[in-house]
Amino acid sequence: PLGDKLFRLFRKHDEREFKSSPYYRDFVSPYAMKAPYEDFAETFMTCLRYWGSASRFRNRPGLYQKIMAVRNAIDVAARRMIDGPSRGG
Repeated sequence: PLGDKLFRLFRKHDEREFKSSPYYRDFVSPYAMKAPYEDFAETFMTCLRYWGSASRFRNRPGLYQKIMAVRNAIDVAARRMIDGPSRGG
């Protein structure tokens, strides 16, 4: 798959090359490009790690959008846990 090819390409090269690629805007790391579940795991970890400073990723629009989506999902799940099960539905 394409993800494996991109991962192998960037793994062989240094971090500067990844940062200068168009993929840098959408992925946390070359490893995140390997598969959708790896992308989610890397994005989730980054979301938690930089919870208070997610705006640092605004210059990487694809990644920022994914981080904010994960953050929103966490907020929704936390509210549901705090509020308890909904009644009548």
